[in-house]
Order: sequence, then C-alpha cells, then structure tokens
Amino acid sequence: MKFGRLIGRAGLLGLMILSAAAAAAPATPVPGGTLVVGAETELGTRDPAISESGAAARVNQLIFEGLVARDLKADTKGAPPPVVAKLATSWDVSADQLTYTFHLRKNVKFTDGTPFNAQAVVFNVRRVWDPSFQYFTKRAAGIPPFRYLYLKDVKATDDNTVVFTLSKKNSFFVYQLAESASPGLPTIGSPTAIAKYGNDDFGNHPVGTGPFIVTEQVKGQYVAMKRNPDYWNKPYPYVDQLIFRQIPDPLTRVNALRAGEVDMIVSVPPNDVAPLRKDQFIVATNPLPHIWYLTLNVHAKPFDDVRVRRAVAMAIDKDGMARELLRNTAAPAFSMVSRTSPAWDPNWKPPYPYDPVGAKKLLADAGYPNGFSTIYEEATSGSGEMIPVPMAEWIQRDLAKIGIKVALKTYEWNTYLGRWLNGMGPDVGMDQQSWGSNSDFWLQQPFRSTSKPNSGRINDPQMDGLLDQMVAADSDSQRVGFARKIAERNMSEVYHIPIVSDLGAFAMSQKVHGFVRASDWLEDYTNIWITQ
Repeated sequence: MKFGRLIGRAGLLGLMILSAAAAAAPATPVPGGTLVVGAETELGTRDPAISESGAAARVNQLIFEGLVARDLKADTKGAPPPVVAKLATSWDVSADQLTYTFHLRKNVKFTDGTPFNAQAVVFNVRRVWDPSFQYFTKRAAGIPPFRYLYLKDVKATDDNTVVFTLSKKNSFFVYQLAESASPGLPTIGSPTAIAKYGNDDFGNHPVGTGPFIVTEQVKGQYVAMKRNPDYWNKPYPYVDQLIFRQIPDPLTRVNALRAGEVDMIVSVPPNDVAPLRKDQFIVATNPLPHIWYLTLNVHAKPFDDVRVRRAVAMAIDKDGMARELLRNTAAPAFSMVSRTSPAWDPNWKPPYPYDPVGAKKLLADAGYPNGFSTIYEEATSGSGEMIPVPMAEWIQRDLAKIGIKVALKTYEWNTYLGRWLNGMGPDVGMDQQSWGSNSDFWLQQPFRSTSKPNSGRINDPQMDGLLDQMVAADSDSQRVGFARKIAERNMSEVYHIPIVSDLGAFAMSQKVHGFVRASDWLEDYTNIWITQ
C-alpha cells in the first residue's frame, strides 16, 4: 500500500480541530472513508512500552489499550475527563489500599488472533517492571517509578483476573494506569508478537487489541492504519483508514490542510486560527493539562539566588505573549498544577505579575545591577511545543530589558530531549519543556530530586517530603491539599517558571464530524466520521 494512493482517497478539504459541538453534523454517523491527520512532530516508535512523546502516544493509543483510560469522548470543558474501564470491566481496592484487583473484559482478542487475558497483562507489566523477566526491555527502565510506583507483585489468579500488590500506598495507582502523557503507555501488546519479534523489532510489527491495525509506517513520514474489523467496542471506529502524516513545519501543515492533502492538523499556528475560521475550517480548543514552562539551573550562578529567579519571573510578559504572539490560543500560566487538575485553586493569584522595574531592583539587590549573560536551550519543534522558537525569542527580548543577555541555542526535538534528560550543564542557565497532567502525580517529574525529567536537578527535601505525602494520601481532599502545597512552594522558590497553558488548537475541514477536543493530551479518533 503506497502513501500517495491513500492520500488520494482522503478527500479535498483540510485539517481542523473540533469540539463536540463545534459544527452542525448530520445526526447519524456514516462509516467508511479515510481520515488524514497532519502531526506536529516525529511520530516515534509503535512500541507503547517505550513511547516517548505525546505525538507517539496519540498513534499508539489507537493500536493498544490499557486496563483503564480517560474518557476522551467526553467534552468536559476544562474538567479532567473521567477514568473509565477499558480492557478491565471493574476493579476493587483493598481497605489498606495495597491490593488492586482488576476484572478483565472477556472474549477480546489481539489483532494477531491470540486471546487477551490476565497472563497477557502480567507479561506486559513485567516487560517494563521486572529486570529478571525474559522479555524485560532495558529502554523502559525509567517507567516503573512513573507508572507502577511501589509495585511489589503482579499475578493472574485466573484468565480474567489480575491482582497488583503494592509495598506502600500509592493513591494515584489507577490514575497512572489511565495517564496518556509519556513516558511509556501502560497498555497491552500481544505476548506472542513480542516473543516473535523481540523488544527491538516489536515496534515495527505492533499488535494490540485497539480499534486500528498498522498497515504501513515510514519513519519520518507517516503511519497508516486500517479499521480493526473485530474490535470489541462496536460500532467504533467509523473510518476505514486513518493516516498520520509527520509535518513538523507549521506553515507546511496549514498549507497541507488548505490544499486538501490532510483533513485535520495538530497544533494550529496562532496566526492561522482566525484566517482558517474565516475560510470555513473548523478550529476547536479546550483547556488542557499542558504547561509550557522554563526550568532554571539552581546549581549554577546566578540562578542559585532566589532573587534572581524571581526577577526572571517578573520580567516575562506572559499576558502579552498569550495575547499578541499566541493570539489567545494559550492562557498565561503561573502554577505547575494545571487548570484542568483537581488541585487547581481558583483563588490563586499570579505571584509575580509583569514588573520589569521591580525585576531590575531584585537583580540589583542580588548583586547584578547591570544584569548578566546566560544560555537558554530550546527545541525547534516537538510534542506540545506550539511555536517554541518565537516564544523563546519573546522571553529573550523581555529579559534583555532588565539587562539579562540570553544566548538562545536550539535543537531538533529528539536531540533536545536527550540533552534535557541529561540535565543542564553548569554553562546553561535555563531550558524549557511542555508537560502537565490531569493527575497531579506528574509533579513527581519536575520536582522529585531523583527524577530524570528534573533537568534543573532540584534537590529540595521539603519538596520531596510533600511529594511523599501526596502519594500516600488517604483521600482525594488530602491529595489535593498536598499538590497545592507543592505548587505553592514552587511559586515561592521559583524552580520552574510556568509561562502559558496551551488550549490545544486543532483545525479540520467541514467534512470531519464527531471529533472532541478533550481536556487531555490525547484525542479520541474512534468516534470521528467523515462526509465526502
């Protein structure tokens, strides 16, 4: 199957993002047809265990499924989508919150014809959690603290029951099984296929229980999929074929939509939102668990001084960036707890309003009346990155106004990720990332002293203690309280500077129906249908 032929069948109109009520659609879905989506960056591997980005997860969640998931068909208008059963039908939690028993969906098969069962679940968990397991993949070594924190044992008590036993309480356990943001996806692949192809080659021969089956993939170009005719959750999916094209350049992505080469595009450039709407394309947004933030190198001068860090926060005109550069496709941010999180406090006020005069005074108090020079590392594009270089240049200009001379160094996304995960060197003053989650467990990533995504190598015993208390919380209200304290400590210490929260603009043609811009990193493509 050649990609050019698939594109030819995709239709004549371009990409759009739509919410549940974004456009009037015929009442009854019409099955069939091909949907082509223009993706914003490299689509990554099809092995979900080592899925490394939101763009990769967007594709992989259509091939593989987990025990539970967020309901991405629900337009919650900024509230977290609810966690619902997927390959499990229900689950029980012991009184001490150390044992989780999942009851599995029956009569489900992988797309290679082998049965989905409890043994398959155990196989997949051990593949990323148990170094003694024959099929353990070393590339997933960083996954367990994120997905399976405190897991002590996992076993199948019969074909339809899986029991997880924890050594310590993890109040986020189920939420992390539903978490769509990387690293890794806690989804289930065919043990037969993994054994046949091995860890190194399974991504080239992916087999799951999901609504789509990969028919062709060309690294750096596209992934083509067809409808799974035996999918357990009928009548989904509606489209016969789904193609993700990799189009990192924003202008090229928009032009592909306008030319009818794609039906939908991810991450609409801010300047194109109004023109696309004027030309009858649908553009949909929703608050997301997405925070575009700076990390400051607290181990290197001058950022070891909290007054300098606060000065930087005060010097950046976030409202202006959101309004003028991003054209209101993002909202100003000031908390590492997202607006879609249960822990978001509507009574919070921005701790460091834009105040360049006050920022210069803080710099002088810290011993830098004439400012200083520093290096800022940034990606040129990437998962959730909006328009990172113009945003970085905006920050560069703002900091120049208070005497901070910023040398901006940019890298291709995968190269940047490698540098970011290795942590900032002593010559680098700040870097940037786009992350966040509907589960406040994610706060472990930027703040935990032992976390690899803690690129500033923050080592704050008080923060570690708050993280421990949040994970061990006895109730939702306790968990929310600790998450708020973590966010508030960052507001005080300014380890990270949240800049904006993306509203996740998608754009699509009038022939695309049923798409929901969920308040999550991912979207559901099973309920999309198209008219010719």
